[in-house]
Amino acid sequence: MSSDDPGEALAEFRKDPSWRELLRELEVAPSKALGQNFLHDRKIVRRIVSVAGIDEQTDVLEIGPGLGILTEELVRNAGTVTAVELDQRLATRLQHHFENRARIIQGDILETDVSQLMSSGDYVVVANLPYSIATAAIQHLLEAEHPPKHLVIMVQ
Repeated sequence: MSSDDPGEALAEFRKDPSWRELLRELEVAPSKALGQNFLHDRKIVRRIVSVAGIDEQTDVLEIGPGLGILTEELVRNAGTVTAVELDQRLATRLQHHFENRARIIQGDILETDVSQLMSSGDYVVVANLPYSIATAAIQHLLEAEHPPKHLVIMVQ
């Protein structure tokens, strides 16, 4: 089987229960009200970082880091990572986990002054957005005083 085979990806997913264990440990269930669907496939995470063109010179704004699986890969590859997480429980966990490796902000991206977080337009946005806020979030980012140089956005 090739590495892009969906059957292989599903088998790999079933072998890696770490994200489920983390949800249980945090006593977190994905919230429909918050539009939460947690990204957990590491192959997709690596592909996102590659497509975004992220390297050690790249400043990244991540929206909705959730469990931090994508954040972990961003921290390994990017210059700086700032992540905005709405869910207080997840934000607290991410702050402890990433400490000085990433700046974690608890808040709603739609109410966040992006230009205060990212002082220039020389940054990339990576996001896994709920469908219900995707348009508003993209508009908010593009209308910022310092809009990003590009965006890689998944819509769930």
